Amino acid sequence: MYVETAKLFIIIVITVVTLYLLLKREIECIRLGKKDFKCRKCGVCCSFLIFLNRADIERILKLGYKEKDFSKKILWFNILRKKDDACVFAKEEGTYNGNKGSERAKEIVCKIYENRPQTCRKYPSLRFFGIKANDNRCRSFNE
Repeated sequence: MYVETAKLFIIIVITVVTLYLLLKREIECIRLGKKDFKCRKCGVCCSFLIFLNRADIERILKLGYKEKDFSKKILWFNILRKKDDACVFAKEEGTYNGNKGSERAKEIVCKIYENRPQTCRKYPSLRFFGIKANDNRCRSFNE
């Protein structure tokens, strides 16, 4: 009985360590807190993978866009298309007001901001294994 329990314990420990190592990057990318969020329009979030739900797609279709122009299907997920490593709706304009020493000369704005996908509306707030957190890749948190 003791040997079986020890084997089970070792399997659980190995599983937990393996999951941690696989998710380490994701775990390092979130941090709790920071209520005073103000978008700096740096465009970092525009390069992330954005999942679309049916309501997002319908909202964007009502603006006159064709689904094939902004959405692509990967397995059973709808993903927001990218152009030049950024969201198809990201647009450069004005002068960047973010971090000092930034290479970016322009602000990044969303062409469909009022109708943007739910993921974009909630960013930088994330839900990671049921824990609410903020994504620290967002430059607004690093100032």
